[in-house]
Amino acid sequence: MTSFAAIDAKCILDAGSTGIIMLSDRILAPRKHEWLIPGPEAHWAKVAFEKFFLASRWRGHV
Repeated sequence: MTSFAAIDAKCILDAGSTGIIMLSDRILAPRKHEWLIPGPEAHWAKVAFEKFFLASRWRGHV
């Protein structure tokens, strides 16, 4: 079983027309890799995920 600290972290922070995509190999330190990717791509990714998520719920795929 994987410990809680060893879970990968993936987050999209949306701030208007821009945002930040955060990725890391672990939630808690020590981390080997962590990325912060700023730009409008984060906003597009958030909108795409929201459309996918809502469409899957409307179809009953939980």
